[in-house]
Amino acid sequence: MAVTDPDVIDLVGIDRNSGAVVLTIADHLDWSAPLLHLGALQEKLNAYLRFIESGELKQSYPEAAGRKIEIEVALQHPLDPLGVQFFAEVGPVVRQAGIGLKHRTLDADDPTGPPPLLH
Repeated sequence: MAVTDPDVIDLVGIDRNSGAVVLTIADHLDWSAPLLHLGALQEKLNAYLRFIESGELKQSYPEAAGRKIEIEVALQHPLDPLGVQFFAEVGPVVRQAGIGLKHRTLDADDPTGPPPLLH
């Protein structure tokens, strides 16, 4: 499970607070090679969009039917300027398709951890 494996959906869950289906991309890459990083992220994001738009999400996870869908990118390393630009440009396109897109940097010192999901 990683941003570098576009053939795998890293995590699917239902946010206990919003009820939305959240598909998470686990992004462990640093930004030492930003163009390669962005290429991997774009390929993974496109794979997630195909998974959703083809109906495979609802076939694989029937509980997703009728729920809002969000893609979350969980970053191990903070965004660099190209990463910020990437999300600024890609976010509106994904949202036009009716899918939420968000990102967050994981904080190893955060005792609360990720948001609660039902798996």
